[in-house]
Amino acid sequence: MAGLGLIFAVATAPVIAADGDSLPTLAPSVAFALARPDVGGLQLPALDADKALREDAQAIKGQPLRYAIQHQVAVAIHEQGKARLGSWQDVGNGLRLWRLRIAAPGALSIDVALRPLFLPHGAALYLTDASGSFVRGPYTDADNPQSGEFWTPFVPGDVAYLEVLVPAALEQQLQLRLFQVNQAYRDIATGVSPFAKSGSCNIDVACPEGDNYRDQIRAVARYSFSGGLCTGQLINNSANNNQRLFITANHCLSSQSDANSVVVYWNYQNPTCRTPGSAASGVPIPLIGNSITQTGGALLRAHYAAADTTLIELNSAIPTGVTPFWDGWDRSETAKASAVVIHQPQGEEKRISFENNPLVLDDAPVTNVPGTQHWQVSDWDLGTTELGSSGSGLLGPEKRLIGVLSGGGAACGNNGPDWFGRLGVAWEGGGTPSSRVRDWLDPLNSGATVLDGSGGCAAPTVTVNGNFGTPGIAGEIQLSANITGGVAPYTLRWDVDGDGITDRTSTQATAGAAATLPVRYPQASAVTVRLNVSDASQCPGTGALAVNILGPDVHAVAAAPVQVCGDNDAVMEPGERWQVPVTLTNTGRQGLQAAWAQFAVGAAAGGGAVPSDQFGYKLASNQTGSVCPFQGIDMSSAFNQQIIPASGDVPGFDDGVTLALAVGGGAPFRLYGQNVSQIYMSTNGYLATSAEEDGGDVGNVCGEFGSFFANNARINALFDDLVVQSDGGLKTKHFASCPRPSDAGAADQGCTVFDWRNLSRFGDTVNANASFQTILYDQSYEIVHQYLAADPLVGGSATINIENAAKTDSLSFGCNVNGQAPAGRAVCFFEPTALPLSLTDAPISFAGGAQQPLPTLANGATAQVNVPIKIATTAACGAPLNAKYVGTVEDFSYSMHTTSILSGSVGAGANCQVNNQCAISSNPSTGKPSDGLYWNPQRGGNGIGLYNVPITNNDLALAGLWFTGRVDRLPFWYLLNGTWAKDDSRIDFILARFSQTANQFPTASALVGGGVLSHDGAGNDYVMSWNIDGHAGMDKLTRTFDNANVGPQNYTGLWYQPSESGWGILIDDHQLGGNTESWMMNFIYDLSGQPTWTLGLSNALTGDMTQNAFQVHCPWCPGLLDFTTETRVDAGSQTRSFSGPSNGVFGSSINVPPTATLWNRASLPIQLITVPFIAP
Repeated sequence: MAGLGLIFAVATAPVIAADGDSLPTLAPSVAFALARPDVGGLQLPALDADKALREDAQAIKGQPLRYAIQHQVAVAIHEQGKARLGSWQDVGNGLRLWRLRIAAPGALSIDVALRPLFLPHGAALYLTDASGSFVRGPYTDADNPQSGEFWTPFVPGDVAYLEVLVPAALEQQLQLRLFQVNQAYRDIATGVSPFAKSGSCNIDVACPEGDNYRDQIRAVARYSFSGGLCTGQLINNSANNNQRLFITANHCLSSQSDANSVVVYWNYQNPTCRTPGSAASGVPIPLIGNSITQTGGALLRAHYAAADTTLIELNSAIPTGVTPFWDGWDRSETAKASAVVIHQPQGEEKRISFENNPLVLDDAPVTNVPGTQHWQVSDWDLGTTELGSSGSGLLGPEKRLIGVLSGGGAACGNNGPDWFGRLGVAWEGGGTPSSRVRDWLDPLNSGATVLDGSGGCAAPTVTVNGNFGTPGIAGEIQLSANITGGVAPYTLRWDVDGDGITDRTSTQATAGAAATLPVRYPQASAVTVRLNVSDASQCPGTGALAVNILGPDVHAVAAAPVQVCGDNDAVMEPGERWQVPVTLTNTGRQGLQAAWAQFAVGAAAGGGAVPSDQFGYKLASNQTGSVCPFQGIDMSSAFNQQIIPASGDVPGFDDGVTLALAVGGGAPFRLYGQNVSQIYMSTNGYLATSAEEDGGDVGNVCGEFGSFFANNARINALFDDLVVQSDGGLKTKHFASCPRPSDAGAADQGCTVFDWRNLSRFGDTVNANASFQTILYDQSYEIVHQYLAADPLVGGSATINIENAAKTDSLSFGCNVNGQAPAGRAVCFFEPTALPLSLTDAPISFAGGAQQPLPTLANGATAQVNVPIKIATTAACGAPLNAKYVGTVEDFSYSMHTTSILSGSVGAGANCQVNNQCAISSNPSTGKPSDGLYWNPQRGGNGIGLYNVPITNNDLALAGLWFTGRVDRLPFWYLLNGTWAKDDSRIDFILARFSQTANQFPTASALVGGGVLSHDGAGNDYVMSWNIDGHAGMDKLTRTFDNANVGPQNYTGLWYQPSESGWGILIDDHQLGGNTESWMMNFIYDLSGQPTWTLGLSNALTGDMTQNAFQVHCPWCPGLLDFTTETRVDAGSQTRSFSGPSNGVFGSSINVPPTATLWNRASLPIQLITVPFIAP
C-alpha cells in the first residue's frame, strides 16, 4: 500500500512485554539477570570536592546553591559522527536493551541530561546506581519532552547506568543523546556535606508555628536545575484552573534552557517538629524516602530581572502522592505589618521563618543582591534563610505571596536583613508577556489586586490510544481518548504533532466515552501526541502517546554526467546538453507508487562548493577566495553604547545588551525574510532581533540554535562567553556610503556597522583581546564579519553563523574551530536575492525533465532516472554549475533528502566554447498550468490558485495565492511569484507573507522562503516543493475543477481594488457534476493585521454568496480529516456583480469570531488583475 503507515509493536513475555504496559520497575539488566560491566563506558575526570566546597563557602545568598560540577558530553545511540558508547543486546521477547556505564569518580550522586529524547511507545528509560537497586524510571513515551530535552533526578554514588529498553521493531525510532552529566560534590541525597547543613535555628514546617500555614506549606518545593538548587512554589491565577504555574527567582532561572532542566522534589520536609536551636534541628534528613520527584522540565513564561522574579509552568502533572496548593497573591505596593517565608535552606528539608515587624519598600540597589526593587525584611524574629532558599515566596499576613527571595545577609546567629523581589513590580515588568507576570496570573484580565490561594482538585485521568494494529488506508490514523474521573463535561485540547500548540479543541459530555480524531501525517516522523483535558471545574489532566509514522524515505546518488550533445571534450560548456544518471533508493519502511522525483537548480543546503542553507543564503570568506575581502572600518568617531546587565548579579560589561539600535539608515534590513529596523548588541559577540533579548546567552553549543527567545533571529559574529575590558566597548554607526564596498549590488550603498572592541574571554583578562565588526548592507542585505584582533583561542570556542527567527535554519562558518577567526579574516553571508556574480548559479534547464516519474518503489527497491541538463548559451565561463535532487512525492506523502547531483563550474574554470547546435527539439513549456485552483485531494484544506501572466519577450510569469493555515490551524495565505524557466517545465518561485500595517492600508510584505513548481509536460500532475521559515515540504497537485463549459462568461482569476492594494478575491468558475458552480475566496486580514481567508460557493456567477471559515493545517502540519464538519463557522456573506470580463462591484459583511476578522465593504469597484479566462 502506498502512503504512510503506523507501527506499534506488541509481544508477550513472561517477564516483560513490548507493549509498554508491563515494564519492569527494576533496572532491565537486573530484571533480565544480566551482568553489569564495571569498566568501559563514559569516564569523567576525578572530582575535586574540596575545591568546589571552598568556592561555595564564599558564595552569597543571591546566588543559586551549586551542588555539582557540570560536564558537557556527546553520547548518541543513532547519530552519526558522534561518540558512540554503550552496548546493545537482544533480551528476547522482541526487545532490545542499550546500556551505558557512567563513571564520575568521587561523585556523591549523578544526574544526566538528554537532548534529544524520543521514546517510541513500548520503550522505557532508566537511570540506576551501580548496583541497579536504586532506579529512576521507567520513563516512557508519556515522558517525551516537548522541548526534546530531558533531565533526570539524581542517583547516589559515583557510578550510574543509563538503560533503554525498546521493542526491536522500533529501535530506529528511538532518539537519545546524552549531552550533560552532573557530578555532585554536595550530598543532595542525605544533606551530609561539610558546608551543606542548614542552621539549627531553622523551624521545621511540622512545628506548631506552621499550623496556620498548612496549605501554603503544600505549595513549596525544592528544585534542581543544571547543577544548582533553589526554592519555588505553585501560584494561583484568576482562572482558578490549577495551571501548574511555579514562581521563583530570576537569578535561579532566567532562560528556557534553565527551565528545561528543572526537576522538582515535593514534600521534602521533616514529619515531626525538632526543637529549633537543638542539635537535632541541625541534622538534615535524607531526601530519598522523604520526597516525591517530578521530572519533565518547564516552560519559561515570564521573567524580570529588576524584581528578580521568574514564572515557569511545569510541563508534567503533579505526581501522585503530592497534595498541592496554589498560593494566592497580592500585588499591592503597601508594606505589610509582618511576613512569613517557607523555604528549603541549603536545599534541605522545608522550614518556615517569621518577621513580626513591618516590611520596608526598598528601591535602592543592594550589593550582592540581584534585582533593584525589593521588599526588605530587616531581621527574622523566628528562623532565617540560607543559600538554597532563593526563590521562596514572602507571604503577607493574609497568607498571599508578595515577593520572592533575592538574597541578603540573614543567617542563624545574626540580625541580618533579606530582600525579596516585589510581585507588584514584576506584575508589569518589562511590558511584554515574557517579561511580566500579569498575563499569566490574571488571564481573565480581571484587574484584581489580590487573589486567594486554591487547593488541588481530583484531576481526570486521560488515556490516549490509536488504531495501531491496522494503520488505516493511506496513512489515516484514528486517535482516540478515554477520560475518567473529574467532573463532566470535559474540554479536550489535542496536540497531534508535539509542538505544544493546540490543533483541535472539542468537548465531551460524559466520562468514559471514546473521543476520536482522524489524522493524516504527510511524511515519516516520530511524534508525541498530547491531549490536555480540563473538566467542568477547570481541573486539568493530560495523556500522551508516542506515534511512529512510517513512510517512504528516498535517497539519491548521482553518477558522473554524460554528454548528450556537445564538443565531446568532457567539459560542460555553454549551450551543451548532458544528462546525470541518478539512482533513487527507498530506504523507508513503506513503499510508494504514482510518485514523482523533482530536481532543481542550485546546490543542496550544506552541499556544493559554496556553503548554503535552506533559505538560500550563501557563504564565502577571504580564507578561500576573493569575493569577500577584508577591509576594517574606522569606528573612532562612534561612541560606546550603554550596556544593560542581563541580570542583577552580573555586571553589564560581562553579560549585557545595548538598548535598541537602529539599522538600515531609515529602511529596514532584511534577515531571513524578516524586516528588521532595530537590533540588539550583546557583549557576548552576537546581534539579536528580539526586544526581549538580554544579552546573557553565554553557552554556545555546536549544532544548536543560540536564542532563548521566541521570534529572535541571531547574527553570531563571535558568540562566546566574552567580557568587555575597561578600554573596550560596543559601538554602532550608519554610513550613507559604506567605507567597505558591498560585494553584491551597488558598491556605494549604505551600511550599518556594529563594532566590538577589546573583549576578552571570561576568566582570561591577560591574553590578547578580541576586536571585530559586523556590517549590514542597506540594499543587498549582505552580512560581513571582520576580525580586527583575535581572541586568545582565535575563535576556538566561539560560534560564527547566522540563524533565523523560527530556529529552523542557519548557516555556519564554524563552531569551536581553532584558528577560524584570526586578525584579517572576513566572512560574508549573501542574501539569495542579491548574490555576487561569482556565486550565482549558471542558468540551466532540465529540458522538461525537472519532474521524473518513478515506478512503484517498495521499501528497499531502487530506480534509476536520467536527469537532462541543458546549459544556457548565456552561461558565464566559470559560473557555478549546480543541480540537486529535491525530493520525492506521491498522493499521500513526501520524502525530502535534498542532495546535490551536479557540482562544478561552467568550463571547469577554463576557456569556454559556446555551442549553438544543441537546441531542444521538443517544447517542454507545454503543460503549464491553466489558470485556476489546484490541490492535493488527500490533503484537503490547502490549495493554491495559479495564474499565468504574460511579460516581455514572450515569457510567462506565474502569480499564485496559497490558501493554507498557521500552526494553530487558523487560516492563512501566502503570495508566490516567479518566471517560467526557458525551455523547461519548472519555475523557481519566491514566497511572501503580507500584513496590514494600518486600519486603511498600506500593507507590508516579507520574503519567507521559496520553492520549485514543476509539471509533467502533459498538464496533469504538478509537484510543488517549498521552504517556509526553514520548514521544507512537498505536495503533489492536481486541477481542482474543470473551468471550461461554464457559460458565456467565466470570471476565473484574481480580482482587487486598486486603492486598497494588498487584498483581493480569487474567483473560480467551473463545472461540477454537470452544474455551474462559482467559488470565491477572500484573501483579507484579521483585526491584528494578519492574513486570513474565507470561502464561499454558489451555483450563480453573480449575486449574494454565504462565506465560511475553517481551521486547516499548515503546509508542514498533519491534516485533521474531519475539518470541514468540525471546524466550519459562518463567516458572513458577500455579493458581486460584473459589468464586463475585467470589471465588477464587490460588497461584503464578513465576520469570523475565531480570528477576530471584520471585513465590510459596500459597492466597491474591483478589477481583474490576471488575464481573462480562456477555456483550454
